Amino acid sequence: ELMGTSFKEKTFVHINSTLPADWRKTVRDELPDKRLPNPDFMVQTSEHSDAVLFSSLQISDFYRELCDTSINGLRFAPFWERQIGVVSWEKYFQDIFHRVGDTKSFDIQWKFIQLCLPTCERLCRHNIIRSPTCPRCHLKKETTIHLFQECKNVSNLWKYILNIVLKLGNINKEKFYRFTIIGTSDYPRHVDLTVENSLRDIAFTAIWMTRNKLIFEKEDINLCALFKTKLRQEIKQKYYVAKDNEDGLALFTKVWCKNNALVTVINNQSLVINL
Repeated sequence: ELMGTSFKEKTFVHINSTLPADWRKTVRDELPDKRLPNPDFMVQTSEHSDAVLFSSLQISDFYRELCDTSINGLRFAPFWERQIGVVSWEKYFQDIFHRVGDTKSFDIQWKFIQLCLPTCERLCRHNIIRSPTCPRCHLKKETTIHLFQECKNVSNLWKYILNIVLKLGNINKEKFYRFTIIGTSDYPRHVDLTVENSLRDIAFTAIWMTRNKLIFEKEDINLCALFKTKLRQEIKQKYYVAKDNEDGLALFTKVWCKNNALVTVINNQSLVINL
């Protein structure tokens, strides 16, 4: 009824043309049971000593609850802290949920840090696929760390990004691996890490996209080439937004042209991308 009469008629035509004859009358005439209302229930959180209605909580409440490691602990925290040391998880989640940018990349990073991406090792463990082997290198199990860090093609990409990051001068080589895992949450907000964040965001998207293309479509896309294409698009988009405004162009030049690591603007008119 909400979709209108024409939609209803089209649906019946489709049913009559696709369903066996002895099913049609039942499907057409029988009505489903009325949907029962979802009963609300009471929950306790770290911020509410008394139980509150579940429906009264907002998304931000769930984020804060997740960040409060004093409740039951974050299941993934010990794994990552064995890799890179102690992490301020509250600041990490605040950063990822308050940033503006590529939401697809943020979603990948969110699942990456929680170790819940459907890697081959994970899918094999649940008997969904047969082999846990990495589809890129065919040498080791495709775990989260292997997929985003250790696989040869991926590590070559991070080496390329490292060279750019070192030219920018905000993150040193010793802290780079930690940066690839948790981003810029270690750094104070007055340090402008816009470019470094963009490099990392694009890397996560490119790694996951090329991996899925290889698995589902058997298409082997060059990871570094895709990364450079996406980075070039990002830079051009930022430049075209800023170029017609003097203050915007000055900010673009300050952020993206630092040490000529990535971009050079000639006479405020011509854009040279150094990839």
